[in-house]
Amino acid sequence: MALKFRAKNQRMRTSSINLLLNIIETMCQSLQDLSIDDLGQAEQALTYLENSGFKVDWLERKLEEVKEKKMEEQIGKSRMQELEEELKVFKQRCSDIEALLEKEKQKCSDIEALLEKEKVKALAAARAPPLRLDDVV
Repeated sequence: MALKFRAKNQRMRTSSINLLLNIIETMCQSLQDLSIDDLGQAEQALTYLENSGFKVDWLERKLEEVKEKKMEEQIGKSRMQELEEELKVFKQRCSDIEALLEKEKQKCSDIEALLEKEKVKALAAARAPPLRLDDVV
């Protein structure tokens, strides 16, 4: 891993090893706890370590896998949010249509009641004795 590591200063070596450990700890976190910024910083740190002589190909591959999964997670969350917004619109539209349906039902009910009254009047008029000429004059 550190075959070509060039730092002669003990503090620089210690700092580089600590940086490597921090990168590994970062990538061990759950996707929910990681941000794209965290992954970008880890990538920069890996580049620094690679330029310092560390062989970190294995860690770069792992970082790419984690970045891909994080992007998939973000795309999934974004799509879920879009679908939730669409669902909200559809629910509102459904509610509006249900309200229109209730209005139409009420209109039909009112018309049926009016027709029933007219029917009762017509039946009452049919039962009434016929008018005679004397009743009119």
